[in-house]
Amino acid sequence: MKELEYLIEKYINGEITDKDLEELNHLLKSEENRAYFKKAVGLNYKLNLKYVNSHTEDKKAVFKGIKTRGSNVRDLKPRRRYLRIAAIMIVAMGTIFFYFFQKHNTLTNESKYVTIETESGATEVLKDNSFEIKTKTNEILVQQKGDTITYSSLSNKVAISKNVLSVPKGKKVVIALADGSVVHLNSGSKLTYPSGFKENETREVLLEGEGYFKVYHDEKRPFIVHSAQLDVEVLGTSFNFSAYKNNSYATAVLVQGKVAVKRPDKPTVYLQPGMMAKYSKSSDTFKTAEVDTNIYTAWMNGILVFEEQSLGDIANTLERKFNKRIIFEDESLKRERFTAKFENQSISKILESFKQSYDFEYHINDNEVIIR
Repeated sequence: MKELEYLIEKYINGEITDKDLEELNHLLKSEENRAYFKKAVGLNYKLNLKYVNSHTEDKKAVFKGIKTRGSNVRDLKPRRRYLRIAAIMIVAMGTIFFYFFQKHNTLTNESKYVTIETESGATEVLKDNSFEIKTKTNEILVQQKGDTITYSSLSNKVAISKNVLSVPKGKKVVIALADGSVVHLNSGSKLTYPSGFKENETREVLLEGEGYFKVYHDEKRPFIVHSAQLDVEVLGTSFNFSAYKNNSYATAVLVQGKVAVKRPDKPTVYLQPGMMAKYSKSSDTFKTAEVDTNIYTAWMNGILVFEEQSLGDIANTLERKFNKRIIFEDESLKRERFTAKFENQSISKILESFKQSYDFEYHINDNEVIIR
């Protein structure tokens, strides 16, 4: 019972992990445990709705009361008139919360998988690395094999819809679009794209995160990658584009061909192979530089390369790669800068390496890293 009480308290306080959710779901197969869960969560809901807001009991203290052996809602003894008002609601909301928990648990598990959300609102969860969409005549429109999703050219000839491909932290995906362009998506990224492209119309996609693009050459149909920070326009080329929301910058690095990098109210920047355009969010400025493109495409081979990057931005990269939340107890540490390269190293080995250059402490839990 103590384990159940502990997990319910974490659930109510919003501190429960995916692993805890799985364990709680297992415990709730018991009818007795389900009843206990309904009572605890129902009481929490009542408190949040302020049925007992005129009282001074702390929520955790009230929850502690329910853990007393043999206690029930009435044993907590808030004023009876509040209990009469809320009595039916506690039972009803307990049931609703149990349903919500089951649904929440499913969604949490699904977040570990690559998903495709269609324009209709339906979501395909790609769990078993084998997914297909066929025409009525059994011709393949979309096919997944392993980590690669391919749209056939037939997709250009049927009804075109907007899709959102989401890549969870800890995973990478390759998508071949209907025009023949190929995009390697890094972990924690989203790509909004059409299922097909119309003739003589600009090809446009929206990126949140990081992707390496190999764009199929078509002079009549420019290819534009939009993001919240920058737009990159090409005819046919290969480039890496990084535009994560929580990074302090956005970069476009050209490997082959020619691209135009655009931002509203800024002059268009044209890149030649081996050049990078970097936009700083804090200063609202553009900079261009010659770079080693291998540094910016190494992530496709599981290699992490950092050049004079702040520990804050490095932490964002590690969060996505290892699917762990990183918390800084000392915010000033985020400003420290490092240059390093790691091939298939664990997060502990990476942090230990940084620790040799700058003295800090860290602690790794199941889903969390605390740096102090």
